[in-house]
Amino acid sequence: MRLRIGIVLVIAASLILISSGLTVAEEDAAVAEQEAGSDNAGQDTVSGVKAGSEIQWLWGEVVSVDPLNNKLIAKYLDYETDSEKEISLIVDDQTVYENIKSLAELKTLNTVSVDYVSGPDGKYIVKNISVEKLEGPPAQAEEGQKQPAATNQPKADQAGKTPAQAEAE
Repeated sequence: MRLRIGIVLVIAASLILISSGLTVAEEDAAVAEQEAGSDNAGQDTVSGVKAGSEIQWLWGEVVSVDPLNNKLIAKYLDYETDSEKEISLIVDDQTVYENIKSLAELKTLNTVSVDYVSGPDGKYIVKNISVEKLEGPPAQAEEGQKQPAATNQPKADQAGKTPAQAEAE
């Protein structure tokens, strides 16, 4: 009987030691991973943006542009609060432009679509900015292909007289 109790106690003690050993090993692995990640502090090494930072989108109107400081302010409708808001955005050398070549071409009152992320310092960094181009009037036909404008003058008959002239005779 003592032998059975001794074996059960040895097995129980072994299970306890093994399970606590696994817990310690898991904690050590987590600490090592955290220490290795502290060098990057949760940032993407390419762009300096937090790795977990989610890309956000807005569609709005440019309020002001500061090409010297790589900044712009846009006015947009916040769909969650159904109110108009302004946001200050920063462009960098990785910003992709559509319908313009640089921030210097952006003008006040342009309508823009912007993809941006929240940077490590809380500033909003533009990843993609697309300027809507207004379609102008259709291109005019070449001079030789223009059709004459319609007139409201009565047509002449075969003799070259208008209906009013024919009645007068």
